[in-house]
Amino acid sequence: MSDVTRANRPASVGIVAIFLAVAGILEIIAGILLIVHHNDADAQAHLGTASPDVPHATTLLLLGIAAIIIGLMYLAASRGLWLGGDTWRVIVIFVSVLNIIGLIMATIFVIDTTSRIVTIITAIVAALVIAALVSPKSKEFFGA
Repeated sequence: MSDVTRANRPASVGIVAIFLAVAGILEIIAGILLIVHHNDADAQAHLGTASPDVPHATTLLLLGIAAIIIGLMYLAASRGLWLGGDTWRVIVIFVSVLNIIGLIMATIFVIDTTSRIVTIITAIVAALVIAALVSPKSKEFFGA
């Protein structure tokens, strides 16, 4: 890991690191809420019927567990990105891709229009994070 100071870290890298920390915390909160309410009939009513073989409670539980795992990965990646090193840049890109895949799955299962819009916007933000980390300044900073 490189010895990174505030002076030589591009603003975009610092912003992405802070954003990832906030996103990680929000993902964990969302995951906890999904797990806590996975047996709630109202929560289950917001799910579509993409797979009639999988109970809605199981789908909510699995989505909650996935959200917590992604949130923890975001927190770890945020710290590593803040400290510098190309490995962390690659990890953040990888985690963002995983998040986009999860959000696509959530968009398929959730029938509520507002939730669908939120997942699409979140996927766009994850794509912007990827774009920021493959920019020439970021590549130069990380030595890629």
